[in-house]
Amino acid sequence: LYIPTMGIIIIGGILITRIKTDSNYLSKILIGTILCLFTILTVNRLDKYASPELFAVTSVIETPICYNSYIIRGSYYFDNSKLMDAKSDYYKALELNDDLYNAINRLGVIHFTGGDLISAETLFRNALNINSNYDESLYNIGCIYLDRGDYDVAEDYFLKCIKSNHNFIPAYNNLALVYYHQREYY
Repeated sequence: LYIPTMGIIIIGGILITRIKTDSNYLSKILIGTILCLFTILTVNRLDKYASPELFAVTSVIETPICYNSYIIRGSYYFDNSKLMDAKSDYYKALELNDDLYNAINRLGVIHFTGGDLISAETLFRNALNINSNYDESLYNIGCIYLDRGDYDVAEDYFLKCIKSNHNFIPAYNNLALVYYHQREYY
Protein backbone atom coordinates (compact mmCIF):
# COMPACT_ATOMS: atom_id res chain seq x y z
CA LEU A 1 0.00 0.00 0.00
CA TYR A 2 1.35 3.41 -0.98
CA ILE A 3 2.35 5.39 2.16
CA PRO A 4 0.57 8.69 1.22
CA THR A 5 -2.59 6.68 0.54
CA MET A 6 -2.37 5.32 4.08
CA GLY A 7 -2.06 8.91 5.31
CA ILE A 8 -5.26 9.84 3.48
CA ILE A 9 -7.03 6.86 5.05
CA ILE A 10 -5.82 7.79 8.55
CA ILE A 11 -6.79 11.46 8.20
CA GLY A 12 -10.15 10.41 6.73
CA GLY A 13 -10.74 8.08 9.67
CA ILE A 14 -9.94 10.83 12.16
CA LEU A 15 -12.33 13.17 10.33
CA ILE A 16 -15.16 10.61 10.37
CA THR A 17 -14.55 9.93 14.08
CA ARG A 18 -14.61 13.67 14.83
CA ILE A 19 -17.82 14.16 12.87
CA LYS A 20 -19.52 11.44 14.90
CA THR A 21 -18.16 12.34 18.34
CA ASP A 22 -17.12 15.99 18.41
CA SER A 23 -19.39 18.97 18.29
CA ASN A 24 -16.51 21.39 17.63
CA TYR A 25 -16.95 22.55 14.04
CA LEU A 26 -13.52 24.18 13.93
CA SER A 27 -11.72 20.86 14.42
CA LYS A 28 -13.93 19.26 11.78
CA ILE A 29 -13.14 22.04 9.29
CA LEU A 30 -9.42 21.91 10.11
CA ILE A 31 -9.15 18.13 9.69
CA GLY A 32 -11.30 18.27 6.53
CA THR A 33 -9.01 20.95 5.08
CA ILE A 34 -5.90 18.89 5.91
CA LEU A 35 -7.53 15.85 4.28
CA CYS A 36 -8.32 17.81 1.11
CA LEU A 37 -4.84 19.34 0.84
CA PHE A 38 -3.09 16.04 1.52
CA THR A 39 -5.26 14.28 -1.07
CA ILE A 40 -4.58 16.95 -3.72
CA LEU A 41 -0.82 16.83 -3.11
CA THR A 42 -0.80 13.03 -3.23
CA VAL A 43 -2.80 12.89 -6.48
CA ASN A 44 -0.49 15.48 -8.08
CA ARG A 45 2.52 13.40 -7.06
CA LEU A 46 0.97 10.25 -8.50
CA ASP A 47 0.56 12.03 -11.85
CA LYS A 48 4.36 12.36 -12.01
CA TYR A 49 4.62 8.58 -11.93
CA ALA A 50 1.78 7.83 -14.35
CA SER A 51 4.18 6.23 -16.85
CA PRO A 52 7.56 4.52 -16.57
CA GLU A 53 9.17 7.32 -18.58
CA LEU A 54 7.82 10.02 -16.28
CA PHE A 55 8.95 8.03 -13.25
CA ALA A 56 12.44 7.56 -14.70
CA VAL A 57 12.88 11.21 -15.62
CA THR A 58 11.32 12.53 -12.41
CA SER A 59 13.52 10.33 -10.22
CA VAL A 60 16.66 12.11 -11.43
CA ILE A 61 15.06 15.56 -11.16
CA GLU A 62 13.93 14.94 -7.58
CA THR A 63 17.11 13.22 -6.35
CA PRO A 64 20.04 14.23 -8.58
CA ILE A 65 22.65 13.14 -6.03
CA CYS A 66 21.26 9.62 -5.66
CA TYR A 67 22.99 7.05 -7.88
CA ASN A 68 19.85 4.88 -7.88
CA SER A 69 17.94 7.62 -9.74
CA TYR A 70 20.42 7.36 -12.59
CA ILE A 71 20.19 3.56 -12.53
CA ILE A 72 16.39 3.78 -12.79
CA ARG A 73 16.46 6.23 -15.68
CA GLY A 74 19.38 4.43 -17.36
CA SER A 75 17.50 1.14 -17.13
CA TYR A 76 14.43 2.74 -18.65
CA TYR A 77 16.51 4.08 -21.54
CA PHE A 78 18.35 0.76 -21.92
CA ASP A 79 15.09 -1.20 -22.07
CA ASN A 80 13.79 1.22 -24.72
CA SER A 81 16.97 1.02 -26.86
CA LYS A 82 18.05 4.59 -26.08
CA LEU A 83 21.55 3.30 -25.49
CA MET A 84 23.47 6.59 -25.57
CA ASP A 85 21.14 8.10 -22.95
CA ALA A 86 21.46 4.94 -20.87
CA LYS A 87 25.24 5.04 -21.19
CA SER A 88 25.33 8.61 -19.91
CA ASP A 89 23.16 7.76 -16.90
CA TYR A 90 25.15 4.64 -16.01
CA TYR A 91 28.41 6.63 -16.08
CA LYS A 92 26.80 9.30 -13.88
CA ALA A 93 25.67 6.60 -11.42
CA LEU A 94 29.23 5.23 -11.33
CA GLU A 95 30.55 8.70 -10.52
CA LEU A 96 28.34 8.60 -7.42
CA ASN A 97 29.06 4.94 -6.53
CA ASP A 98 31.75 2.97 -8.33
CA ASP A 99 30.66 -0.43 -6.93
CA LEU A 100 27.60 -0.80 -9.17
CA TYR A 101 28.49 -4.00 -10.98
CA ASN A 102 25.08 -4.12 -12.70
CA ALA A 103 25.66 -0.65 -14.21
CA ILE A 104 29.16 -1.64 -15.30
CA ASN A 105 27.72 -4.77 -16.91
CA ARG A 106 25.07 -2.72 -18.74
CA LEU A 107 27.79 -0.41 -20.05
CA GLY A 108 29.57 -3.52 -21.31
CA VAL A 109 26.40 -4.60 -23.12
CA ILE A 110 26.15 -1.16 -24.73
CA HIS A 111 29.76 -1.41 -25.93
CA PHE A 112 29.17 -5.00 -27.09
CA THR A 113 26.11 -3.87 -29.06
CA GLY A 114 28.19 -1.11 -30.62
CA GLY A 115 30.82 -3.64 -31.71
CA ASP A 116 33.52 -2.57 -29.25
CA LEU A 117 34.30 -6.02 -27.88
CA ILE A 118 37.53 -5.01 -26.15
CA SER A 119 35.84 -2.33 -24.03
CA ALA A 120 32.88 -4.62 -23.45
CA GLU A 121 35.06 -7.42 -22.13
CA THR A 122 36.97 -5.00 -19.90
CA LEU A 123 33.70 -3.72 -18.43
CA PHE A 124 32.35 -7.24 -17.89
CA ARG A 125 35.58 -8.18 -16.10
CA ASN A 126 35.36 -5.01 -13.98
CA ALA A 127 31.86 -6.03 -12.93
CA LEU A 128 33.20 -9.48 -12.01
CA ASN A 129 35.95 -7.86 -9.94
CA ILE A 130 33.18 -6.43 -7.76
CA ASN A 131 30.94 -9.51 -7.80
CA SER A 132 32.74 -12.60 -9.06
CA ASN A 133 29.49 -14.60 -9.34
CA TYR A 134 27.48 -12.04 -11.29
CA ASP A 135 25.68 -14.28 -13.78
CA GLU A 136 25.06 -11.64 -16.46
CA SER A 137 28.75 -10.69 -16.73
CA LEU A 138 29.79 -14.35 -16.79
CA TYR A 139 27.27 -14.96 -19.56
CA ASN A 140 28.34 -11.87 -21.52
CA ILE A 141 32.03 -12.82 -21.45
CA GLY A 142 31.00 -16.28 -22.62
CA CYS A 143 29.17 -14.65 -25.55
CA ILE A 144 32.30 -12.72 -26.52
CA TYR A 145 34.35 -15.92 -26.60
CA LEU A 146 31.59 -17.73 -28.47
CA ASP A 147 31.65 -14.98 -31.11
CA ARG A 148 35.43 -15.31 -31.34
CA GLY A 149 35.15 -19.06 -31.81
CA ASP A 150 37.07 -19.79 -28.62
CA TYR A 151 34.64 -22.50 -27.54
CA ASP A 152 36.60 -23.90 -24.59
CA VAL A 153 36.74 -20.53 -22.82
CA ALA A 154 33.11 -19.79 -23.74
CA GLU A 155 32.12 -23.15 -22.26
CA ASP A 156 33.89 -22.29 -18.98
CA TYR A 157 32.05 -18.98 -18.67
CA PHE A 158 28.65 -20.45 -19.51
CA LEU A 159 29.19 -23.20 -16.93
CA LYS A 160 30.20 -20.59 -14.32
CA CYS A 161 27.07 -18.61 -15.19
CA ILE A 162 24.87 -21.68 -14.76
CA LYS A 163 26.58 -22.52 -11.47
CA SER A 164 25.88 -18.95 -10.31
CA ASN A 165 22.25 -19.01 -11.48
CA HIS A 166 20.67 -22.35 -12.39
CA ASN A 167 17.72 -20.55 -14.01
CA PHE A 168 19.75 -18.52 -16.52
CA ILE A 169 18.25 -20.14 -19.63
CA PRO A 170 20.28 -18.25 -22.29
CA ALA A 171 23.46 -19.73 -20.79
CA TYR A 172 22.10 -23.25 -21.36
CA ASN A 173 21.20 -22.32 -24.93
CA ASN A 174 24.66 -20.94 -25.66
CA LEU A 175 26.32 -23.87 -23.93
CA ALA A 176 24.41 -26.15 -26.31
CA LEU A 177 25.69 -24.02 -29.19
CA VAL A 178 29.26 -24.38 -27.88
CA TYR A 179 28.83 -28.17 -27.72
CA TYR A 180 27.44 -28.15 -31.24
CA HIS A 181 30.54 -26.34 -32.50
CA GLN A 182 32.79 -28.65 -30.53
CA ARG A 183 30.80 -31.62 -31.85
CA GLU A 184 30.28 -32.83 -28.32
CA TYR A 185 26.66 -33.88 -28.05
CA TYR A 186 25.41 -35.12 -24.73
